[in-house]
Amino acid sequence: MKQASAQFVLLSMKRAIEFGTMGFWSTDRGWTHIDEATRFDVAGRTSAAAGLTGAEDERWALVAGNFSADEEVALAMRSVARAAAQDIRSIGRAPGLDSSVDILVARAAQGDDSVLWDLERQLRQFVGHTRARGRSAAARALLRVSQRQLDDDGAIRALGVATITAVGSENVYLVKDAAQYYFKPACNRGYAIGIHDFGAEPEPSSGAAPLAEEVRQRRAQNGGLLSSQDLADRYLKRGSMPPEEIHALLVVRALETARLGATDVIRSCDLAGLDRGARFHVADSLFNRCDDQARALLCNDVHPHVRSAAAIARLRLGCEAS
Repeated sequence: MKQASAQFVLLSMKRAIEFGTMGFWSTDRGWTHIDEATRFDVAGRTSAAAGLTGAEDERWALVAGNFSADEEVALAMRSVARAAAQDIRSIGRAPGLDSSVDILVARAAQGDDSVLWDLERQLRQFVGHTRARGRSAAARALLRVSQRQLDDDGAIRALGVATITAVGSENVYLVKDAAQYYFKPACNRGYAIGIHDFGAEPEPSSGAAPLAEEVRQRRAQNGGLLSSQDLADRYLKRGSMPPEEIHALLVVRALETARLGATDVIRSCDLAGLDRGARFHVADSLFNRCDDQARALLCNDVHPHVRSAAAIARLRLGCEAS
């Protein structure tokens, strides 16, 4: 991407925010929808391509996509409201719709998502009592304002990057491309509001998902590597990790252990983020560089082969000392 093009992208998104139309993007052909994946990626790539540095880069990155979780939810719901307003306007004047719908549509067009429930009620009445040509358009609008359930992992993964708008006691609610969805995970401990990459999860419905904060850290680091523990936690079921992810895990382990091998003293905090394979390597080969707290952690590790390696290394050090 050339510098001028990157500047145009950032300026367009800045204008979209100023005019209250995020995620819609000003182009020479009107307003174009900006989906969650674009906001997810644009902050780092376009600001870097524009050659921005220092405070200027931080300001542009903030404008382009570095939103808080609450701001991401607000932007997603505004996009739903505006898209619903466009769908309802496509119906045209229909006698089955209450006159108050014009007021609701006007508010929705301004991004007021508080009117979505009233719009859904009006549209359900209209679809149920009319056979006019506007019924199909009303049905499309109804799909927009109502929440569709996702029944299997494939459908959830197919969404890719989406915005989690709420995490209830039973359901996880989300928005993708100005449409609302929800699903029932077996456990929702792994979900938090904000942008989330469902495409990276093998079994989203299990709820054993990486936290949304992980996605924010990856975006803030502009493509920084995950830790070996983060990669391993994505595939908790034995044998579920695909070959390309296994290769990535081995590479990350090698980088982590090489970094620790270059230090004089390995402390307990250095073990955070290491999966059991990386911890085994530390216990087996780098135990002599660990301080007392790190050695105690390795000797009491949750995985028996890490404990065994640490115990053998401790005995070896004792023999060498004597």
